[in-house]
Amino acid sequence: MTKYTAIYKGTQELHAHLSKPMPTDDTRDTYIETVTDMLAAREELLVGVEPPSNDDEEVVAKEIVEMNKVIQMKLKIFQGIIQQDINKLKHRKKSGQKYENPYDGPTTDGIFFDSKK
Repeated sequence: MTKYTAIYKGTQELHAHLSKPMPTDDTRDTYIETVTDMLAAREELLVGVEPPSNDDEEVVAKEIVEMNKVIQMKLKIFQGIIQQDINKLKHRKKSGQKYENPYDGPTTDGIFFDSKK
């Protein structure tokens, strides 16, 4: 098996895995770990790759590049989803702290300034 075939298989597996919707429950961590492992394995295969030497390798390389564009787009979408979830969590945490202690922090409620001397 040539190096291009191994890279193609790894890219195809990653593409198939990313085609599944991202879970919203406790299995999200497993999903992300799988993606991370697949990316690491593919990165190891990409080290030391030389330009295609024949037409077959060139066709496979073009298919890998096309799949990689889709993979990058999906990873960017998933990153946005995760960032939104992090922002929601921060907002909930901040709202919860304000609810528990509404007078914590700089407030100007209840201050009276007398301008007469």
